[in-house]
Amino acid sequence: MNILVGLFKIAKKNVLGSWQSVCSKFEFLIASPSAARAHILGVALPGSPKKQRVSPMYHGSLFSLYLCLQVAGAFQIQGPHEPVVAVLGGEAELPCFLSSHQSAENMQISWSRSLSSQIVHLYKDGSSQPGEVMEEYSGRTKLVRDAISKGIVVLRILNIQTFDDGQYYCGFQHGSFYSDTLIELKVAALGSAPHFHMEVTETRETQLECKSEGWFPKPKVQWINSQGEEIPPVSEFQTQDQDGLFHVTTFLLFRDSAKANTTCSIWNPILNQKKEGQVSIAVAEPFIFHQLITGGTIFLSLLILSAVIAIGLHLYKKRQGARKVPLTRPSAKRVEEAEENEAYEHILTSANP
Repeated sequence: MNILVGLFKIAKKNVLGSWQSVCSKFEFLIASPSAARAHILGVALPGSPKKQRVSPMYHGSLFSLYLCLQVAGAFQIQGPHEPVVAVLGGEAELPCFLSSHQSAENMQISWSRSLSSQIVHLYKDGSSQPGEVMEEYSGRTKLVRDAISKGIVVLRILNIQTFDDGQYYCGFQHGSFYSDTLIELKVAALGSAPHFHMEVTETRETQLECKSEGWFPKPKVQWINSQGEEIPPVSEFQTQDQDGLFHVTTFLLFRDSAKANTTCSIWNPILNQKKEGQVSIAVAEPFIFHQLITGGTIFLSLLILSAVIAIGLHLYKKRQGARKVPLTRPSAKRVEEAEENEAYEHILTSANP
């Protein structure tokens, strides 16, 4: 009996306010179950308005009690069962309320992070206390008290940042009794549309780069071919900047034309939204491409050589024509002989009319 009274006193030390039902299980060793029943059944515990219902069970020497007490001041805090989702730069509302729907105007209400000293917002003595909150949340929170008389309050966080992501404790305190609940906030951000860059490697393969910035949380990246099949990337890098946003860069190699039509897809798991970019590239098989390059080079070389030879012949002929010497004038002796022959022919012609 003394054990039960002691347990009740311990519970009563931490509660104030309206009467609530609290059930607990107590186990202890006892020599005789009949003696235990004589002490517990129909007994009124100190501080309770009526006799309490006690259900004893005996297992050898172990005696179990399922005890329900009407204790003062016990209240429970409730919040959303699912995580609250907020978009980067927007607003988030974290509601919590008393399950008994009693007024909370004269209570102390606080929102904190993982440590109780990390105060996000504090309501005390009928007003908010901005001087006691963390620097990161200064001027960014507001308590909505429209239904505080029914035990309902909402914390509004403005200009959501990546570090706001995580767990929050909403706590109510009345006198020496305190109760809280855990609320999870998930921050999300959609990044930029994919940007592509292409280059040919030393091994005559085409390397395609897909790049996007400004994601939160860490996104999932996929390469997908024209048949809807996922293509494993050659490499992928994700970095986080000073604002907590993720930047992703992924690479793919094309070795034949079968994978020429490719989609780069970047997906945000919180918002279930994605951004995609598609690229179409005509890629020849490396050996054929090499043959085309070699044949084209030989043809071009022969064409240039022929042109050089033709130009050279033309210039040579032109130069040879310029070097030709004009015909020399007949000598005086030959002129005299010609005149004598002409005179002799004239005499003959005169003698023979």
